[in-house]
Amino acid sequence: PAGGTPGQEECVHYAQQSSLFLVAYARALALISAKLQNDSDTASLLHFANQGLLAARELHGFFFKELRIAREESKGPACQAYCSNLLQRAALGSSAEGMAAALPCFWVYWQVGKHAAKHTVPNNPYAKWIHNYACEEDSHTVDKAVELTDRPSLDVGEEECRRTCKTLHISSPYSFLSWYQVH
Repeated sequence: PAGGTPGQEECVHYAQQSSLFLVAYARALALISAKLQNDSDTASLLHFANQGLLAARELHGFFFKELRIAREESKGPACQAYCSNLLQRAALGSSAEGMAAALPCFWVYWQVGKHAAKHTVPNNPYAKWIHNYACEEDSHTVDKAVELTDRPSLDVGEEECRRTCKTLHISSPYSFLSWYQVH
């Protein structure tokens, strides 16, 4: 969105897919939260899940209304793959594996938001989106997500640690592919 590129058609496609992804993402975070032993961590993850649903409804809803975008009902290939991997890891893996699958989204959205904020143009139609992901609150969210990923990994054996690292390596490209499909 920064600098007026990509174009509106690409951003429409991104918003449609992102809206679908955020619903699956919120579900995955809720699944992971049920596995956490600390009530404060559970509350944080459920808060993040709620924020994901709010973003899907409010932020994307704003763009859908402003740009007269129709809601998409089916996920594209990258979105489907990302959602499937994330939900599988959240449901079948440990809390550490689930967080390793979720972390790339937290991290990449924040990095893209910060980059976009540095390179935006005046009256950018996506300024609201950029602000949402580049703001100080998102920085704290990412820090907490990193903490929630790291902490359980410190308390597990070598095999669990290997699975968690493998999950992170598998999940990271899905986040990239979601952005790449926009171009």
